[in-house]
Amino acid sequence: KLVALYQKEMSYAGEIVPLSELFFRDEQILGDDEQEVINGEQVPELMNHLYGKLEVLEPFEAAEIKKTIKEVQKETGIKGKQLFMPIRVAVTGQMHGPELPNTIEVLGREKVLSRLKKYV
Repeated sequence: KLVALYQKEMSYAGEIVPLSELFFRDEQILGDDEQEVINGEQVPELMNHLYGKLEVLEPFEAAEIKKTIKEVQKETGIKGKQLFMPIRVAVTGQMHGPELPNTIEVLGREKVLSRLKKYV
């Protein structure tokens, strides 16, 4: 699944190492742009809602994760970049990357919840 996330961005297999670093790092180092996103006013509310839903989500798969993010959008009224960017930064430490629900699935529940908890 990890290789499938980055298949379009790779010319050869060795490129997977730097691309997939976020999956193996315990601590994320945020740059200024990422820090600005994660310090947004609505971030604690957003992370709290998402954390509660992902904690009990079954099955923990991309399609269900996508539905869950939509539910959080409806419940909080947070949309677009204000919704997706803080989630992406909290979960990956990056502003860009592969499809977010797929990334969350591959990271796994335990790692995702641990990362979200820092911003609740």
